[in-house]
Amino acid sequence: MGAVLAFSLTACGNEDTPASASSASESSAEESKQESVSEESTEQPTVPEETVVIRYGTHWVNELDPNHVDDVTGEYTMSEANRQAALQALEKVKQELNVEFEFIQYSGDVRNDLMTSVLAGNPVCDLANIWGGAEGTILAQNVLQQLDDYADLFADEESSWMFDDKLYGHYYLLSNKIVYKQRWPLIFNITMLEQVDALKDAEGNIITTRTYMKVNDYEKLRHLFGELLAEIQRIKSEGDYEAARQLVEKYAVNIDPDLHREILARYKKLNLAPYKGFINPKMTLQYDEEGTPTDVLLDYEESYTDQMLRYSDEYGTL
Repeated sequence: MGAVLAFSLTACGNEDTPASASSASESSAEESKQESVSEESTEQPTVPEETVVIRYGTHWVNELDPNHVDDVTGEYTMSEANRQAALQALEKVKQELNVEFEFIQYSGDVRNDLMTSVLAGNPVCDLANIWGGAEGTILAQNVLQQLDDYADLFADEESSWMFDDKLYGHYYLLSNKIVYKQRWPLIFNITMLEQVDALKDAEGNIITTRTYMKVNDYEKLRHLFGELLAEIQRIKSEGDYEAARQLVEKYAVNIDPDLHREILARYKKLNLAPYKGFINPKMTLQYDEEGTPTDVLLDYEESYTDQMLRYSDEYGTL
């Protein structure tokens, strides 16, 4: 873990010195100017008197918090080398800026945790660690603070890699790794795209052959999504076959063939598999002498193939 804080100090002098000024006056002015520059260059950033605690949200606190211990083994979850490096970095930030980090483990999907907590007026964290597939959903809900006012802190070559490119005309994201990051936003609002000059031709038209939707009222759209999700959940819970059939025939049968071909072509360029696989930990109950469950041991050694075969053997009759 590292923290970079850049300051840019600029000294401005009066370049319109009258030609009749004496050399002594010029020398005095120059010395005064140099003293001013020297005084400014030694200025230190203002450090708050009270410690500032920044809540850092993550889905994998095991690899970020050097003080995190395994619930079962009681051992630190980070390797000792990484742990010592993280402790030193955190201590340096504390000494120089009087800032501490509190690492928050998401309770579930980062998209749900962020959006529900922000809408409730109590954000789960101050800095959110998110992955590429979640950016589009989160940005579409407009719950992230714009970072435009902090762009000058990342202007130098040493730290510019941390500042991601603009999305929808604004800065929203920082990076903690010097790597290429794919993004898969689920919804592009054409009214946002229209604000990005780089996407327009000389006549001001959006340069694209893609089909976009125009969202006029996010509140109504959010309400419609909620109604649809509630209906789908009702159908699944009650086994309402007729309602499911009507839903599929209304939205999934009669589709625009040209739009369908466009979507398939766009998806093909991503070279992504239309499925995902997840490996769950193998859980083993631990009992006391009286046969009462006391703990659950988590085993991450099982491979994906072995897990699927075990599932088939244990739950194939369900």
